[in-house]
Amino acid sequence: GVGKTTLVRKVFHSIDIVGNFSSRAWITVSQSFDKKELLKELIKQLFGDGSSKEHSRGLENNKVSGLQSKKVDGLMDVLMQGLEDKRYFVVLDDLWKIDDWNWIKTTAFPKSNKKGSRILVTTRDASLAKLCASIAGSFHSLVYCLEPLQDHHAKELLLKKTNRSHQALKIGEAEHIFDMILKKCAGLPLAL
Repeated sequence: GVGKTTLVRKVFHSIDIVGNFSSRAWITVSQSFDKKELLKELIKQLFGDGSSKEHSRGLENNKVSGLQSKKVDGLMDVLMQGLEDKRYFVVLDDLWKIDDWNWIKTTAFPKSNKKGSRILVTTRDASLAKLCASIAGSFHSLVYCLEPLQDHHAKELLLKKTNRSHQALKIGEAEHIFDMILKKCAGLPLAL
């Protein structure tokens, strides 16, 4: 890819984020995800292992009919109540569908958290990214589209990765081979 996850991982682990947010979570959403597992993972990362286990045990002991929906509802309540007064930073990596975003934003996060919390989403879908940003309704929202590397930057990266110099390309077929590799990789840093 163009490096969306790699870039966001650097942000997630940066001193600015670690120092300014009391709770952080990194959730890989993917094309098909289990809603209950996503909620449990959010609870685990945002509040620690004990919260999820303790709450899950309490829900499993519940013998009421419709248990599956109550489990998800219970997890939703834990998240909503727990995040209400927290300043949190959550990465939703690899979000694919608008319906998934709509479910996550209404299920997992309080509507009004005035603590400066942030949700950062990576997606391949530009319209989904714009929707995520517009929902936030804040001038802090931003869609950042990563583009493939320009040819000269891709060449520099490949030279660096292969421990070659521009001079080495002048020998034999090296430059032709490099050009074929660069064309095949189409400026995608992770392909180089």
